[in-house]
Amino acid sequence: MDNLFRRLSQLLFRFERKTRALAHSKILTSTLKRLQNSTRIGIRITVSICTIRLTIYTRSTPSRVTIVYQEDGWIVSDNKKELIDNFDYFFVFMRHLHSIFASKIPVSYISIQFICDLRARLISETTDEHTEMLFLKELSEMMESRNQNVKLKRFSVHFHGVTLNNSIEPILQHVEAKVLVLKANCDEDMKYDFNKIVETNIWKSARVVDIDSLYLSHAHKFSCQPVEEISHFSSVSCIFYSINFDDMVFLKEHFLESPNAREFLISYRKFDEQPMISDIYEMGLDTIFGKPVNVEYKEEDKIYKFRVMDTEHDISIQLFLRRSGNSSIIFTREPPSVKQIYDQTVHNYHSHTIDLLERNGQETNALLVIRNDSILIYFTYTDKNTAEKKVENFEYKSLETGCSAVVSERRTSLTVNLDHMSLFLTHLKYLLDNLTTFESFSFGFNEESCDAEFMNRLNKTIPSNSLKADGCCISFNRHPLITDYITSVLSYFQPGTLENIAIHTAPHTIAMELEDIAGLEQWKRAISVAMCNTTLKLSSKSWENFKHFSCATIISEPISFEDLSFLKEHFLTSNTPRQIKLQYLRSSEDNINVAQKLLELFGPPAHESYESAKQCDRTWCIAISNQDNCFLVKHKFCRPREYGTFVFSRKLAAEMEWINSSPSRSQILSAFIKCLATYKNHSLEVHTAEDQVRIMFSYSSELTSYRKNIVYKNHREGCLLEFDVHKIVIDEDYVTVSCEDLNMVLETVESIDTLLIESEEISPSRSDDDPNNSNETVFGCCLTKLVENLKQRKQMLHVRNFRLNLNMQSPSDQVYSILELLSPEVVELKTSIEDTKLELSEINFTKTKELKAESFLLSIPIKLLSKFSKVAVTLQDFSVEDLVYLKEHLLGSPTPFKFTINDNRSKEEHVNAKNLLEEFGTPDRIQDDLMEWRIRIPGPKFDLLIEYRPCVPMGQSFSFERVVERVEEHQRHEFTNQPIELPLSYTTHSLILPSTLNTTKAFKLAEVRLSLYSTSITVGLYCTLQGQRSSRIHEYQHHPNGCRLQCDHQREMVRNRDFVSLAVSHLKTILEGQNVILEFSVHLCDDSEYIDKRCLEDLVEMLRSRRRQLKVRNFKISFFEQPYIKIAASLLSYFDHFSLVRITLNTPLHGTVIETEDCDLLVSLDQWHCASELLISSFVFSTALENFENFSLASVTVPTISFEQLALLKENLTYSTTKFCLVINFHGYEDEDSNDVEARRPQEIFGEPNVEYGSEEFGHKNWHLPMDDREYRLAIRYQHCGAEGIPAYVFTREKQEDAPPFDMLRLVTCFPMVMKNIVDNCAFVSVEVLRKVCKDLRYFVDRSRSKSKFQTNDIAVSLNSDDLKLRIRQSNAHTLFVYYKQPIGCRLDIIELTPDGATRNYREHHLTDDTPLNYLMRDLQFVLKDQKNCLRSFHYWVAGEHEEAQEKLKRVLIRSSKLQVKCLILAGRTESEILELLECFDAGKLKLLRLDFAKITEEDEGTLEIARIAETGHWRTAEEFVVAECVLNTDPLNFNQLFGNFKSQKVCLQNFTVDNLLFMKQKSLSTSIKLFFICENFDMENLYELIGRPLLVTEDAVKVRKWFFKLIGTLEHVLLLRINTENGKIHVQMFRIPVSYVPQNATIRDD
Repeated sequence: MDNLFRRLSQLLFRFERKTRALAHSKILTSTLKRLQNSTRIGIRITVSICTIRLTIYTRSTPSRVTIVYQEDGWIVSDNKKELIDNFDYFFVFMRHLHSIFASKIPVSYISIQFICDLRARLISETTDEHTEMLFLKELSEMMESRNQNVKLKRFSVHFHGVTLNNSIEPILQHVEAKVLVLKANCDEDMKYDFNKIVETNIWKSARVVDIDSLYLSHAHKFSCQPVEEISHFSSVSCIFYSINFDDMVFLKEHFLESPNAREFLISYRKFDEQPMISDIYEMGLDTIFGKPVNVEYKEEDKIYKFRVMDTEHDISIQLFLRRSGNSSIIFTREPPSVKQIYDQTVHNYHSHTIDLLERNGQETNALLVIRNDSILIYFTYTDKNTAEKKVENFEYKSLETGCSAVVSERRTSLTVNLDHMSLFLTHLKYLLDNLTTFESFSFGFNEESCDAEFMNRLNKTIPSNSLKADGCCISFNRHPLITDYITSVLSYFQPGTLENIAIHTAPHTIAMELEDIAGLEQWKRAISVAMCNTTLKLSSKSWENFKHFSCATIISEPISFEDLSFLKEHFLTSNTPRQIKLQYLRSSEDNINVAQKLLELFGPPAHESYESAKQCDRTWCIAISNQDNCFLVKHKFCRPREYGTFVFSRKLAAEMEWINSSPSRSQILSAFIKCLATYKNHSLEVHTAEDQVRIMFSYSSELTSYRKNIVYKNHREGCLLEFDVHKIVIDEDYVTVSCEDLNMVLETVESIDTLLIESEEISPSRSDDDPNNSNETVFGCCLTKLVENLKQRKQMLHVRNFRLNLNMQSPSDQVYSILELLSPEVVELKTSIEDTKLELSEINFTKTKELKAESFLLSIPIKLLSKFSKVAVTLQDFSVEDLVYLKEHLLGSPTPFKFTINDNRSKEEHVNAKNLLEEFGTPDRIQDDLMEWRIRIPGPKFDLLIEYRPCVPMGQSFSFERVVERVEEHQRHEFTNQPIELPLSYTTHSLILPSTLNTTKAFKLAEVRLSLYSTSITVGLYCTLQGQRSSRIHEYQHHPNGCRLQCDHQREMVRNRDFVSLAVSHLKTILEGQNVILEFSVHLCDDSEYIDKRCLEDLVEMLRSRRRQLKVRNFKISFFEQPYIKIAASLLSYFDHFSLVRITLNTPLHGTVIETEDCDLLVSLDQWHCASELLISSFVFSTALENFENFSLASVTVPTISFEQLALLKENLTYSTTKFCLVINFHGYEDEDSNDVEARRPQEIFGEPNVEYGSEEFGHKNWHLPMDDREYRLAIRYQHCGAEGIPAYVFTREKQEDAPPFDMLRLVTCFPMVMKNIVDNCAFVSVEVLRKVCKDLRYFVDRSRSKSKFQTNDIAVSLNSDDLKLRIRQSNAHTLFVYYKQPIGCRLDIIELTPDGATRNYREHHLTDDTPLNYLMRDLQFVLKDQKNCLRSFHYWVAGEHEEAQEKLKRVLIRSSKLQVKCLILAGRTESEILELLECFDAGKLKLLRLDFAKITEEDEGTLEIARIAETGHWRTAEEFVVAECVLNTDPLNFNQLFGNFKSQKVCLQNFTVDNLLFMKQKSLSTSIKLFFICENFDMENLYELIGRPLLVTEDAVKVRKWFFKLIGTLEHVLLLRINTENGKIHVQMFRIPVSYVPQNATIRDD
């Protein structure tokens, strides 16, 4: 073979001497002719075993020509085939390839592929060279003979499983291509000498190179570094066996200097000839690329991202470090992203914002929210004219092509062909150059990872020290470089102007180092800092960074007592700090007494309390010498979670003068009044609840905030008063005490900035047995006392803002009295009761300027409202005349104003859009939810802005506001009588309906689904368009004043319309633009007969009023109980009968009989005769069978059927030419004899059945009868128990089968070994499914299965009245069998579960020849038949009446060798029943025994005897004993003998004594056991004398007694004895706990 290849290589290119010898090839000739018209071709050569495939791709038709050269001499192309004699196929192929090159057709690319099988076939015969290398050698000689290089766009060679040697270089020397691809696909690493190809022509001419799976290396004599030889490429993808530090430096510098380099992907096996290193700092790469901007972790990979960016470069570098496999580095060049240009577009887009914020805005706050695909800017400012908070927001969103910028308020958008980051940064630069000062500037990154690319570009956009802001808030999620990012953002702000710093991070973020941040000048000159969720690593020197802060919130990990000592001295020696809140996660000192250390540091606490054994609160008050101040230290510590909080705060000494003592009521009130006198412009709040009253004083400013409150709670001894940490009990009613103290507080003040009175009550709180009880609520009593105080005052109390929230209380006379007596500047009234009326026409508002009462229905003249400057109310009566008056009044007002008036919309609707157009003329703007007019105010350049909103929660809304004139944006309109087309929302007063109409217009309405309830109607509208599905769900709910409409997140209140009429009218509007829908369904969901009939009648009237009948393919109506067939027939009659395909009538009451008259109504309809499908099987239709013959698909139920009808039906269906499926369910035969099983002979009509299985009573039968069309047959199936639970005949038209159906039973009888192998290789569930097919298969499986194949770990049998369950858990399977009782037989659900209990697979089977209990026991017997291993658990639970279950289970459990089990749970009603089952199990390996009481009813309670059970070996072997839901009847004298051997037990005992308790306590001191006794009778007399007094605590509102005892042999744990009472029974528990869990005020006893 070797000599043959050598001879062919000599002859291959001597074409002039071999042309005559080569026979003429017709395939080659036809191929060359087909290529004549091609401008360019591509060639792919595939060399594989015994064949060579040549594929030529062209741009003409056909696009591909394939020629296959076979070893036997045949050449195949398309459908042509020819034989070339006396020539090897290899030589013929090379000759044909030369002819193609000689045709001078330009070649775009050449791709050569070698398959490994070729070398495997020839390796034994070829000793000098491999065949593929010979092929490359001959190909290179051919190219060399052309006297010019082959010029290509792409040249690629793929080696699949072969070794690459030096034969490829000659080809590369004679080829010039822009793209070079070399790929190998082999099992072993393949190194390739880099020096061999760098001198070839193709290497020098190529611009893109892709080398895969070839490790490039170079000889030591090679002077240049290998990476330098790829520098002339624009795109590279290759693998180096090893690179070094200098290579990385060269690559970075090359990308910075060469503008042609676009993307380099360099993979490498080793770095500096060393094994894989996975850390950039260890590799020294941080000195080349700097700090990474992002680090990602994916399984075992680390991905470091770097970025080099300036005005000329934007280079991203990604370094992938892998523990196994090749690491790689990717260099990518992008166009410069930061452009310092301000074109006219940007100026025009933001000019309004700049003008608005500079001229009219003050206290401007900025917020940037950065997401992955969008960026938002929020500017919040206070309008100088109206003093209102307003927002300007911008959103920059990424699109498929470019991005969009949207201003929400003005609804203007800008779409450009740029990425959203570039557009945002350009706009941000423009905004910050024009806006100089902010109150606060915040940054928020709300995605899981910060965008490192954005941060680098943001640093170029915002110069350092450029932002002027009083405060900044920085919010970041988890990120390894979070410290660097926060440092960068803080550097944007000017030092000195920045006073407040807030830093938010995601919870559980890794602790931050503070050194870099604290070194900034911005940090050093700030006044306050708040680190929320931000954990810091603080050292002893770190506290120097917080000394200059007045307020600070810090989370530290860890904390030491040196830190606390520093803070104490700092507060004692410096006047700077006001409050420092220090949260800590753990302490740096271990094994110390925390309470003792705190006592040494701060002294005895002024107050100490224990909310529970796990939480301790302490307070210290430390005086500052030579000052009137002191500072307070509060410590809250949670023991189990090891976290706590220290709060250091500076206080007035006068406030703390009695903190170390128990103050009286007068002292508390005096301290509260002193706080009021200290601070001005404070707020006073009074909150009343059903069992308490809270009086709260609050004060806030830019630098500080202060709050104090007194709480008066109802107490069994009178009133419980809480103030700060103090609690005292007063022997008076808590309402009386709170009102008296409130009066005293109000008498000491002359003015209050805000007075809030709020009720949180739902019902009167005072009990009937209270001698002072009245009908007044707590809220009413407080109002009454407040009115009395205000009347008795010599000087009127001045209140600027009065806020009253009645919540669920009704307005009383006291409300009106307070409004007159206070006369505040601002009045805010609220209520939670809808449509609460409030009469304010008689109130004299002398000083009030603002009135807000939108939740009330006010009765107040419009002239009285006009006296205010700011109004937000809802009026009972409102007219057009009121609007005109208000407009004229406000046009002449010289002061700013804003009026918002909601109209409740009475039935007459005095005010509507038509009246507004007549009075105000053509609006300046009309939208679905807004109509706007602008009217020039005489004098200054202001406009009167009138806005009308037709849909608001309270009805319709009108707004009058004085705004700055904007003539350039709003064209003036003269009054005109031209009709204006109003949006639908102005006539329907709904915004949801127009939105739905837009959806149905954009999509195609496919389905309408109505669901009717007694108080609501749901209308589901489902649309489709080109495979996309959209839905709109309208829910119409009953409301006392109309209807509440909800859709998605929108909610509307439509007044004076009931939900039925509104739903039908909306549906009518929606269907007006629809002619065809796929399905129209109505579902009656409850027994509201009136609503159901009315809605159906309204639907009939709606369809009758249509001009054209609605075309519906499927009509479906589901009744609840009462079938309204007459109305349904009327509804069906108004659908287009030619379009109707399916009719479906359903009811949950299967078997409901439809009278003959109602049936005739449906049968007489044209829709009935035109429809092709009918599904009405849940009803019993009293009509003839021929009325169903016109349907191709029908499922019906008839009362009776006769053999004559069956014969006629068979005769008619035999001649049918269309496909049909007719299911006829019936309750019996008309002939009484036919209802007898023995006399029932359908064979007389259909003949002997083709297939019959099951018994005569429960079986099924199949007949296959010939039809007039011989290709089809009439299939008739008789089901004794069909889908409706009654007999059924199924008639279908089927294709004739050439072969008989597969019969699995033939495998059992004819091929038993094959079937046995199938069973042996099936999983457990599959075997169970086979057993359910029939009796023969079940017997075969049980006889032939391999023993011990399925070993079970856990078995659970559960029997109740609804279903029976068998749960089997094996080593690799977890299966649940559920058996449901059926009228005949049972239904079995086989559920395969995952290890965590989730459903993996589900199967359902209907079994007709036995009961559910017998099926369960049969399956359990199959599982236990060959069980050899010890069961982990066996659980038997029973509820309800199952008399046979006990005996059948016992028969299944009885075996030659008893079952071994570790955990045994049994249920029974008597000791004998449990004992019978217990004896079926071996006691040798039993660890846990649990007994349950088998309840017949839910209320059933029982008592178990255990005298005989305690004599068994199971009782002596078990280590744990549990009895649930029943009481053990035992003698306390035998307690020690019965229960002394268990390590853990939980039982309910009828009698329990102190001696039993002492016995178990003494046993627990030396042995680790857990005990839980529930005792019905427990005499605890003399218990305290024997074991001491307990620690009394309250846990979950239950009083608990606890004793702690030292254990024998250990000091780390103690024994806890816990006794409490629940549901009239005493619970006794004993178990061990760590010593650290013992409360400090508890006593650990020695005995």
